[in-house]
Amino acid sequence: MKGMPVTKHYRIVKVMFRMFWTGISFKLSPLQVRFMSSKRLCILFILASCSEYGIKEGKQASPPGGDTAEPEESDADTDTDTDTDTDTDTDTDTDTDTDTDTDTDTDTDTDTDTGDACWEPEDGFEENPAARIYTTDAKTPVTVTFVESDTAYQDELWLDSPESTLLVQAWADPVGTALSLGPYPAETELIFGIEVLDTGMHWQSGPASRNSDGVVHVSVTYEGGCSWLIGFEDLTGGGDLDYNDVVLRVEGMLRQDNK
Repeated sequence: MKGMPVTKHYRIVKVMFRMFWTGISFKLSPLQVRFMSSKRLCILFILASCSEYGIKEGKQASPPGGDTAEPEESDADTDTDTDTDTDTDTDTDTDTDTDTDTDTDTDTDTDTDTGDACWEPEDGFEENPAARIYTTDAKTPVTVTFVESDTAYQDELWLDSPESTLLVQAWADPVGTALSLGPYPAETELIFGIEVLDTGMHWQSGPASRNSDGVVHVSVTYEGGCSWLIGFEDLTGGGDLDYNDVVLRVEGMLRQDNK
């Protein structure tokens, strides 16, 4: 039996084992039956045969010195799922509200670059009662013009100094009547006066001390361009002090002194 192929040997052993346990008889001789009755002998025979050839049911053992068994199939399922989800939401809202509002309001009554030779910043363009008028050029004449009258009295306008000259009769002369005076030496004060024929009162420009009632009766306002308005009050005590009973315009190289 040792010379038989392994598969065939295994099958013979298997048949003999089944015959022993099931009691199947093949008309063996008494000697043969007794031989087969020996359980130990049969079992040892079977075990020896199986041990020698490494027989297992359903599988064929490799013969001694045979080929090395093939390695078992390795089923390696490697599932590498790398999901990198990077969500970077950068919302940079830079709101620069550079609101620069520069409001420069410069209110200057006159522009010194206009070449106004008679303008003086300290005098401005305001009405200045008691102001005085002086000449600054001995060669330039002074022009006097009748501007308006708002009085019920008969008023006469005079130049009292440096000479006495009748200028206007407000009730008789038309507005716009003009005459030329001088020229006078530089720094000559021009003193104007109003004669109220109805009351017989006479009032002068300049400080209140020049008038008998101690009131200022004449105001001076610079218009620009070496031109001044001279306004008079004809009532004793100054009346309403609006200095518009009679108004003259005086032009020339002059200056105003508010002292």
